[in-house]
Amino acid sequence: MKLGSPTTATPHALAPVSVFAETIEVQMLNQGEAGTIVFEPRFVSALVGDIVVFRAADKGHNAETVKGVVPGGQAPFVGKINEEVELTSDGMIGVKFKPHLGMGMVMVMEDGALAMQDGFLNAKLPKKACEEIISESMS
Repeated sequence: MKLGSPTTATPHALAPVSVFAETIEVQMLNQGEAGTIVFEPRFVSALVGDIVVFRAADKGHNAETVKGVVPGGQAPFVGKINEEVELTSDGMIGVKFKPHLGMGMVMVMEDGALAMQDGFLNAKLPKKACEEIISESMS
């Protein structure tokens, strides 16, 4: 599923970073360095135009936005199980695997050039997921 393409030159993206967009890979894993049922890395700092690719390295996972943890104006997304999801950086966003949300399978993607928007951490999440998303967004 392709949800976006690299940003073209706009007033916000005239910096050389838009010309040299980076592709950042996030693995969806049953077991990783941070424990079981995780995204790795659990925190991504991207810049405008960077592409973030979510790969189901272990079968049975997907990536989708956390309701209430999406920048204003950005459409939420829901990837299909076992399918790659690709999107471009567009502000701070929370990503989850819904069936394992209660186990803390969440991650945070931020645009390193933008500040955290008001209300970012107001999402209704299970305790473990809330702890994970708060610790990742504050580190």
